[in-house]
Amino acid sequence: MNSTFMFINQTAILITRIQSDVSSIQTTVSSSLSTRTIATTTTTTRAQYNATFFAQKTYPTGSGSSPAPVFVVDVNFDNRPDIIVGNFAIGKIGVFLNFGNGTFYSQTSYLSGIGSNTNPNSLSVTDVNSDNKPDIIVANQGADNIGVLFNNGSGSFLPSTTYSTGSSSSPACLSVVDVDNDGKSDIIVANYATSNVGILINVGNGTFRSQTSYSTGTNSNPQGVFVADVNQDNKPDIIVGNYGTNNVGVFLNYGNGTFRPQTTYSTGSGSKPYSVFVTDVNNDNKPDIIVANSGTNNVGVLLNYGNGTFRSQLTYSTGSSSSPYSVFVTDINKDNEPDIIVANYGTNKVGILINAGNGTFLPQNTYSTGSNPFSLSVADLNSDSKPDIIVANLNDDNVGVFLAR
Repeated sequence: MNSTFMFINQTAILITRIQSDVSSIQTTVSSSLSTRTIATTTTTTRAQYNATFFAQKTYPTGSGSSPAPVFVVDVNFDNRPDIIVGNFAIGKIGVFLNFGNGTFYSQTSYLSGIGSNTNPNSLSVTDVNSDNKPDIIVANQGADNIGVLFNNGSGSFLPSTTYSTGSSSSPACLSVVDVDNDGKSDIIVANYATSNVGILINVGNGTFRSQTSYSTGTNSNPQGVFVADVNQDNKPDIIVGNYGTNNVGVFLNYGNGTFRPQTTYSTGSGSKPYSVFVTDVNNDNKPDIIVANSGTNNVGVLLNYGNGTFRSQLTYSTGSSSSPYSVFVTDINKDNEPDIIVANYGTNKVGILINAGNGTFLPQNTYSTGSNPFSLSVADLNSDSKPDIIVANLNDDNVGVFLAR
């Protein structure tokens, strides 16, 4: 297949931070008569950090394809991360192999399920059949199933094998993690229309048991899901964004792949949480929840107390009418502090919120994408040890790549 590239002038985008971190240390002195709090303040000047990006380069996904989910991983064992995208409107998975310098071959397409109306809405890429080859797992929202496409070893994929998520379930998002500690990757899926989380346990050869489901609440319509150990018991827990009830739900793992009923935390009236990410953002070794609130145009951060319970949400604006759909957290400016990167679907922007160093974030800087960025990922695409940004532009029928300068 001929290689196709689209280059845009390499206009640089600059993120600069010069900041002083101020930390307050409180000492409490107690006696039988009184208690006093003595506050002292120390100021530490942080160095300057730059994160610079060239303007977006785009790679077409096909006319009328409407690319929605995007994932970045090396699928053909050449140590170059490739782009995998779910083309929602045409029921196909597109694979863009990396040349090695952060440019890509034209996509190769694979059906995400049976027929063309499968509407792949979420995907992950990981080895599910223990052959050390990353496979594609996709949530087919239009077909009410999960599709599994096995990697044949050269970065091409076998036809999809599908597993039901239930009649009219409309699976919206998935994650692939070993939840029962048997060394085999299981599938966890947020079923939007049936308001539950489904778990498909891996039997060991890349085939899966029938789904076991856990309620996320009446009319909760879970839109996002993430799996991480939030209570430090070495058992991966499930975190969902409940779009319909304006909260995030946490299912703690009993340890055998079964889960306690969810505990919910508000994301605000009308917030419509669309995407969740879990990682430690304030350097206390406790994973926190970061959520894209599409209805209130902000990103919410729920800090972890340490036992799998969370503080009330702190919010950071993503701009009027921005409707953030996707959130990713990683150190974008190489200061060892995780930053928030968000796809602002309504304003055609990627927003970057730099971590101030204590789990709070600076106002976002925004950078133009194509029309309606649905999802994003961050990875070093050109082996320069700098993280690049990849975005699926739903209404422009392309994938956009922002290379770090």
